[in-house]
Amino acid sequence: MIRSPFKFLVSVKAKLFAGFLAMTLLIAGLGGYALLSIDNAGQVVTDTFDRPLMAVNFARSAGQTFAALEIETLRPSDVDNPQAEFDRLVTQFREDLEVARARSIAPRAESFFDDIVSDFSSWEISERARLGQTGTAQLNAALSNDIEENLDIVIELQTNQSFRNREQAISTMARVRRFSLIAVATALILTLGLTAWIAMTIVRPLKAAAGAAAQISAGRLDVMIPKGGEDETGQLLKSMRSMQTNIRDRMAQEQDLRTLAQHRLADSLENSKDGVLLTDIDGRIIVANPGVGQLFQNLSEQPLVGQMCGTLFAADGVPVALNQDGPQQSGEFQLDDGRWLRVNASATREGGRLFIWSDITESKQRTEHLRQARDAAEAASRAKTMFMAAMSHELNTPLNAIVGLSDMLQLEYRKPGRDPSHADMAGLISQSGSHIAQIVRDVLEIANDDTEVIDPATLSTVDLGKAVDQAVSGVRDLAAQTGVRLIWTKPSRVQCVQGDALDLKQLAAKLLDNAVKFNRSGGAVKAQLSETQTGQIRLDIIDTGIGIDPKNFDHILQPFQQVDEGYSRAVDGTGLGLSIVDRIAKRHGAELKIQSALDKGSVFSVIFPRSSSMTETPHQTESHAA
Repeated sequence: MIRSPFKFLVSVKAKLFAGFLAMTLLIAGLGGYALLSIDNAGQVVTDTFDRPLMAVNFARSAGQTFAALEIETLRPSDVDNPQAEFDRLVTQFREDLEVARARSIAPRAESFFDDIVSDFSSWEISERARLGQTGTAQLNAALSNDIEENLDIVIELQTNQSFRNREQAISTMARVRRFSLIAVATALILTLGLTAWIAMTIVRPLKAAAGAAAQISAGRLDVMIPKGGEDETGQLLKSMRSMQTNIRDRMAQEQDLRTLAQHRLADSLENSKDGVLLTDIDGRIIVANPGVGQLFQNLSEQPLVGQMCGTLFAADGVPVALNQDGPQQSGEFQLDDGRWLRVNASATREGGRLFIWSDITESKQRTEHLRQARDAAEAASRAKTMFMAAMSHELNTPLNAIVGLSDMLQLEYRKPGRDPSHADMAGLISQSGSHIAQIVRDVLEIANDDTEVIDPATLSTVDLGKAVDQAVSGVRDLAAQTGVRLIWTKPSRVQCVQGDALDLKQLAAKLLDNAVKFNRSGGAVKAQLSETQTGQIRLDIIDTGIGIDPKNFDHILQPFQQVDEGYSRAVDGTGLGLSIVDRIAKRHGAELKIQSALDKGSVFSVIFPRSSSMTETPHQTESHAA
C-alpha cells in the first residue's frame, strides 16, 4: 500500500505539533518582547538617573578641586614643598573631569569638556610657573572664569538631557504597555482558536469512538459508529467498524458451534452406555438418556422426563425399590440381577442434580479374582514358611549330629596308639558337615526373604567390635591356608549398635570370608571400625584382591550370582554371601556400600545408625600365613 506523502499533514501528530508549535512561538514572542522591554527599561533608567547623576557629581567635584587649586596657588599649604599638593590636586581634577565626561549623556557638552581641558592646561602652565614666588601675584582671572563657567554649563546640560530622557522613557513605557496588551489579547485569541481547533478535529472524534466502544462492550452491536477523517482518529473509527463486523460474524459462528455442540452432546448421551439423568431445582427429571433404561430395566418401558426423581431414586442415586443386603461401598451398589453399578451424584449450578451410573460388574469381578489370587499367594507363603521351618529342623538336626560325632571320633583317634589317618578323615567329615550346614542356613536365609527393618523392641545393644573380633577368629585359618595377611584394628571406643548379635557376627564373617577367598597369595585383608562425622558406626572390610567391575555391583548382590572372571573361576561358593550381607544390613537399617576396581582390590562398607559408645584402650591384632 502506497502512503501519500501529504498524509502526515492531516494526522493527529501533525495537528498537535502545529498547535503546540504555534502556542510555543506565541509564548516565545511574548517572552522575547518582554525581555527586550525590560532591557530597554533598564537602559532608560541608566540613561535617566545613573549616568547624569554621576556626571553632575563628578563635574561638581572637579569644580571644588579647581577652587582648592586656586587657593593653593595663593596660600600654599606646605611652604617648603608647595609643588606636591599642587600636583595632587591637578591629578584629582583631571580624574574627576574624565569621569564626568565618560558619564555625560549630553552630546553638546563634549565641546565644553574640550574647552575646560584646554583652559585648564593653560592655567596649569601659568600657575605652575608662578607657584612658590613671593609677592602679590594675581590669578589668571579669565582662564579661571572660563573653567568655572564651562563646568556650570556641563552640569546644566546634563540636567536638561536627563529631563528629556525621562520624558522619552515615559512615552516609551506607555507604548510598550499598549503593545503588550495588544500582544496578550492576540495570543489569548489565537490560543483559544487553537484549542477549539484541536477539540473539533481530535477530541470530538475520540469522544465519539469512546461512546461507541462503551455501547459495543455493553452488547449493542448495532450502534452507529461515525465515519471520521483521514487522521488516526478516523483510522480508529474505521477499525472499530471492522471490529464490530468481526464480532457479529464471530458471535454467529459461536452460535452455530454451540448448536453443533448441543447436537453432539445429545448424540453422545443417546449412544452412551452410562446412564445420565438431570433434574431441575424442583427435583423433576428434565433429561434422561437411553442408558438409564438399559441399566434399570424396570424403567425402560416408561417415560422418565417429567417424573419426580424422588419417587424413583434416593438422593445418592440408588433406586428406591432396590433391596440392599449387607454393607455397600459408598457410591456403589448391586442390583437384584447381580450387576454392580457406580453412581456419581452432584448438584448443578441451577440447583438441580446430575446422576451418572456406570456398570462396574467386570471391574468387580477382576477385583474378586485378584483377591482370590492374593489369598492363594499368602497361603503359599505361609506354606513355604512352614516348609522352611521344618526343613531347617530336619536338615540341621542330622548335620549337627554328624558334625558332633565326627568331632568325637577325631578326638578319639588323636589318642596314642590310634591311626592318625582316621582322625584326619573324621576332621574332613566334620569340616564337610559344617560346610553343608552353613549352605543350608544360607539357603534358608535367602528363602526367608526377610529384608524388613527389625522391630526396635526386639533388638539388643551389641558390641560391634566384639562381633567383628569373633568373625576374624573364624576366618583366620582360611587366611593362613591361602597366604593372606589378616589385619584387625580394634577401635579406641566400644562401638555399640542396636541389632541381633548372631546376625551381625554372620555379616562380618561373610564379608571377611569373601575378601579372603577372592584375594591373592601374599595379599592382605583389613577390618576396621570407625565413627563418621554424623555419629554413625562404619565397618570397612578392605582387601587387595582381584576387584570387581563397577558395572557388576548390582549383579553380585543377587542370590547365587558370582562374577566369573579372573581368579573367581577357581573359587568355590554358592554366591549367597554378599546377598545375605545386604539383607542383614537392611534388616538393621544399615547401608552397604561398595568401592572396587579390577586388579586393585575392593572396599565393602556397612554404615550403621549410632547406638552408644564408651572409651576403651585401643588394641590391634594381626594374623598372616607363612
